[in-house]
Amino acid sequence: SNRSCYYLGDVITKDESLEELQIQLADKVCELLGHDIIPIVLGGGHEVARGSHLGVIKANQSDTTLTNLAIVNFDAHFDLRKSKVASSGTPFSQIEQDRRGQNLDFSYFVLGVSEPSNTQALFERAAELNCSYILDFDFDSITNHQFIEMVEPFDAIHLSIDLDVLQASVMPAVSAPASYGVTLFSLERLIRALLATKKVRLVELAELNPTYDIDNHGAKIASRLIHTIV
Repeated sequence: SNRSCYYLGDVITKDESLEELQIQLADKVCELLGHDIIPIVLGGGHEVARGSHLGVIKANQSDTTLTNLAIVNFDAHFDLRKSKVASSGTPFSQIEQDRRGQNLDFSYFVLGVSEPSNTQALFERAAELNCSYILDFDFDSITNHQFIEMVEPFDAIHLSIDLDVLQASVMPAVSAPASYGVTLFSLERLIRALLATKKVRLVELAELNPTYDIDNHGAKIASRLIHTIV
């Protein structure tokens, strides 16, 4: 590949304010998007998604190719909880509010959803927001064509990968390992299909937790996914 890849360091704040971290991340993402660079954000908790997406919203003020955008989240969880305190369970609920505040549509696709790991209220919330989702046990049967048809109407894609979507035997390095999970083969296949559309403008890989890793196995899987993306 002729692509260049640069490491741009960490986002750090002295007072440990999550919102301050998200704003700093948003500024960096916005700057990179302004130079037509695809940011790859590494986490940490999935709350990084909100910071990433604030950068998209900011960049959209001068780049209207980001207006008609789909969020594609490979995740065992909807992450649509409503709470006054932000956490790794709230980012896409916050993003929906952020986009609505700017009169932007919220088009959210979640693939690999674990039914036992989401409450009935979250399924109802997803329905209320017209989210499209595919359950973990249906994941392997999605064809590339079906998947790409879902995102065909959109000009840009925010790709979010929560590593806990993978089977626990493949990805132990997460705080909520999947009892069922999706296969690495199918995840890579769909990521490659999505990248082939040339619509992906932002990527994040979230929830890697070295505390739970076994012989760096999870870290190696995460690095393989990044290699697939770049």
